[in-house]
Amino acid sequence: MAKAEQIQDDNERCLAYPNPPGSHWSRDTVKAYCHYRLQPTLNTEYMAQLVKNNQAPLIDRAVAEYVKTTATIEHSQDTIWRSIAQDFDTTNPQVRSMVDEWKKQSPGSALAYAASGNIYYKMAAAARGGDWADQTPQQNFESMHGLLEKAKKDLAKAVELDPSLSGAYAVMVRVGRMDGDVAFTEESARRGMAVDPASYAIYQMVAEAAEPRWGGSRTLQQAVIKSAEQQSVANPLLVLIRAAVLMDVYDLRVCHDRTGQEEAAYRDVFDQVGGFGDLLGAGECAKDQHHSELAFVFLSEAWRFHPGPDIMQDRQFVAAELDQSGYKR
Repeated sequence: MAKAEQIQDDNERCLAYPNPPGSHWSRDTVKAYCHYRLQPTLNTEYMAQLVKNNQAPLIDRAVAEYVKTTATIEHSQDTIWRSIAQDFDTTNPQVRSMVDEWKKQSPGSALAYAASGNIYYKMAAAARGGDWADQTPQQNFESMHGLLEKAKKDLAKAVELDPSLSGAYAVMVRVGRMDGDVAFTEESARRGMAVDPASYAIYQMVAEAAEPRWGGSRTLQQAVIKSAEQQSVANPLLVLIRAAVLMDVYDLRVCHDRTGQEEAAYRDVFDQVGGFGDLLGAGECAKDQHHSELAFVFLSEAWRFHPGPDIMQDRQFVAAELDQSGYKR
């Protein structure tokens, strides 16, 4: 690990990094996920400048050109989804205004409508708030439903303009889940998988919708894992769906102090490649419970896919605990 961290290039360092001890991480999936997480996207400042200059159509051209450059590295739709998930997963009013103007300047842009739909989803989530249903004012729900309807309208326009845009179907699944509309969720997933059977974006959202708290079941979750494994031949990123589902199955998104029992669960969850968010959650939980060896490994793996000072600071804290305990690295 120390040797890999001397490498300056993010992607090369990610590829050189060791996997968790005892795990069975697929090299193809590691390569795909390193590229997926660390690839650049068109930043919103650049897009805002194009819109300001009345050049919004250039956004779509730039995305199309970038997709061409990544076509031999990863599933092409994943490149587009990464931009939607990173640049438009926000309630920022400036970004909201920019995307509205983008739609006006480029009425034929499916990407603009997909980005708009995702922002409306985030706005709906903010309007709903995080309290329990019986503690949430009715006006919050009304605002949420109104924003979700706007999201549905824009997402429908996106897939009308470009039926192959699987990221738009993924956001539809997400919208249906929040709206409690099981039929819409299932239909969106079915339509999306019909045009892109190996969509990482759609499988991510289907994995969430399959959780019992959203009306799914353990049986459905196992079916999602099996289906993702079958499609991973076409898209190695789908291997990550297993960990995403098992995090819920083992109830690991809520930090419990279960010592050995929890460690065994994490070893099963991350026997194959897991996503950044799940790795970070595992590392932070282990840190809070003073399971320092486990925390060190998972925080390191999270930093591998998302290098930044906050994660490194937490890992240094864990490393100090290990030193104090006499642990020899």
